[in-house]
Amino acid sequence: MQLYIKHNDIGRWKIIINGPIVIDKFENEYTEDDYKKISKNFKVINILYCALTINIYDSISHCDSAKEIWETLNCI
Repeated sequence: MQLYIKHNDIGRWKIIINGPIVIDKFENEYTEDDYKKISKNFKVINILYCALTINIYDSISHCDSAKEIWETLNCI
């Protein structure tokens, strides 16, 4: 999994390790670039969700970020 994510986009791996990209603006002030950054957070979470079985998904479905999912998976 780690190699797949790094191969596709090292920026996505950094989101898993360092936590989600946070934009300190009101939503009505977001630029197109801000939306792209936020979208990366959700893409990483989706990649992790799609790679798991339903039993493992149930144990991580409460997580709010890719970093939290990754840490939970390492404890399972």
